[in-house]
Amino acid sequence: MKKRRATFIVRCLVALILLATLLSARGAFDFAATRSSAVAHPVGDPAAVYSTNCETCHGNKGAGTPKWNAKGQPDLSSQAWQRSRSDAKIGASIRNGGKFMPAFGKKLSADEIAGLVKLIRSFKS
Repeated sequence: MKKRRATFIVRCLVALILLATLLSARGAFDFAATRSSAVAHPVGDPAAVYSTNCETCHGNKGAGTPKWNAKGQPDLSSQAWQRSRSDAKIGASIRNGGKFMPAFGKKLSADEIAGLVKLIRSFKS
């Protein structure tokens, strides 16, 4: 009796794993999406993307926060910083992250990153 019960339990577990795999492959249940910390935003709203993903560390206008400034975070609104970075380099930093900054390349679309670059350019002091 115990052998039949163990066999039944193993078969049920295998069936559940196969079902989850099938649903994941069809997109009905996306394990990766449940782990993502990025928040979906209306298309064309870089301010909302910045507010949700960047403002905590970079401040509302890019000058940073005391905690991160003490660790060497640059002031994104300074003219010197703005002149020293191309749009491509800013976009690459957002996509790939940095020493303390997480990478957002898998969390944000190319359009959202391009919108963030334009928004950061507007922070010039």
